Amino acid sequence: SSLSLELGVNDSNYRIVRRRVCWLLGQWSGVKLSPELRPRLYEMLMPMLTNSEDLVVRLAAAKAMKVVIDDFEFSVEELEPYLEQVFSLLFALLKEVGECDTKLNVLNVLSYLIERVGVSIRPICSALLHYLPTLWEESANHNMLRCSILSTLVFIVQGLGTVSEGLLPFLGPVLELSTDLTQDCHIYLLEDGLELWLTLLHNTAKPYDSLLQLLPRIPPLLALGSENLRTTIYILQAYVLLCPLRVMETIGNAVVQELSTQYGDLQDEGVLMILRLVETWLRAGPPHTPQVLEPLLLMVMDAVHTGTDYPMLMSLHLSILSRLILSSHALFASLCLTTATKLNSNHNDVAGKVLDVWCDKMPCVTAPERRKLLALALSSLLTTESPVVLSRVYIVFLNVAETLNDVTRPDEQGGIIDSLMAGVGDVVLDTDDIDYETEHDSRKRQIAMQDPVHTIVLKEYVQSQVNAMALQLGETNYKEIIGNVDVETRDNLLEYVTL
Repeated sequence: SSLSLELGVNDSNYRIVRRRVCWLLGQWSGVKLSPELRPRLYEMLMPMLTNSEDLVVRLAAAKAMKVVIDDFEFSVEELEPYLEQVFSLLFALLKEVGECDTKLNVLNVLSYLIERVGVSIRPICSALLHYLPTLWEESANHNMLRCSILSTLVFIVQGLGTVSEGLLPFLGPVLELSTDLTQDCHIYLLEDGLELWLTLLHNTAKPYDSLLQLLPRIPPLLALGSENLRTTIYILQAYVLLCPLRVMETIGNAVVQELSTQYGDLQDEGVLMILRLVETWLRAGPPHTPQVLEPLLLMVMDAVHTGTDYPMLMSLHLSILSRLILSSHALFASLCLTTATKLNSNHNDVAGKVLDVWCDKMPCVTAPERRKLLALALSSLLTTESPVVLSRVYIVFLNVAETLNDVTRPDEQGGIIDSLMAGVGDVVLDTDDIDYETEHDSRKRQIAMQDPVHTIVLKEYVQSQVNAMALQLGETNYKEIIGNVDVETRDNLLEYVTL
């Protein structure tokens, strides 16, 4: 209350005190301020941002406002009644200041405000959207200011969602400049430009021409490697879900060649990113995707054949091979043949070693979705009539039985159901956020709903494969094989299927 009296003194010479009070309010906000007093704090700072106040006091109030909303206990609901006025005052300040550094500081406050309030910014940011293109042109010689504009645009696009598609005429050229490796300014703009590109893809409902024109930028950016490799791979992954056929036709071969070149030099974290991309590509891509991805798939086959990777990597390797097997046995056989030729070995020996490693490492795969995927692929192999599979049918049955234990549960009627089927339990994504689902999340969910893991009942699939295997082998051979399965595994299987 005493500070509010100090702020109420309008004498010109008192501006030094008002500036100090603004600073003090910012410092106290996170230490001695109860949540009930926050609205009062906003009411005290807003008059200090008006154009009738001294510029230095306005800048101090803007900095204090940023400190206040940076607090752990900040609540959008508390700020909401004042949001439009605070935003308008900060925006007016941004337009009035002339120095690049000052504009940078004010824009940072605005950017942070937009980040904190998220979708609440939608109704009130149209004036800023109209001003940013002008500010971008004026800041041609100030790369740091342009960096701040890019980071502000990231938060604006996140807040606007699909409404941000209307900004593409402005954002397209901005992204082209930011990701142009022939321009010197890319040194400053690339990191924020990639983040904006990714955010825009996540919030876009369909592939617009201005986004498709940026596709050829991806292979050179992958070749650049370094700290931007992660974001570039995420951008590629977003494109694969947005327009898989166009990606394959435009840059598919170039991307695979570049990633294959880097694969052996990357740490495990980098390899994981590539493997996740490959799996997404197999799930969302057109039918000829495996042929284009063959160099990377051969590396996956090599890794499983060697069998030394740690569990998380091995889990992804096996998931990729599982998707390949469920897609086509011939493709899997072809990879075995190519690997055998490279190793100067027999393709049956390679396939046998891969299956041995697979069955040995499968207990280390903990995610139920991946375990079910692996079990589906193993069950799929039962009808290949391959001696490699038939000689290992016991260990295959063991892993399938253990997976059935993991993914089935009793229902209310006393029967058993597959807990991973779409409709039984909601398909959960690793990016699930109740308050904020992007178009990218929707595309991921749509792909997940079509995944064999969520559309095929494992128990029924295993039963159909066992029946087909019995017909192929004939009664005598089939009974001999089943008779040699250990009692515990056989009893476990009989809880779910008829042998």
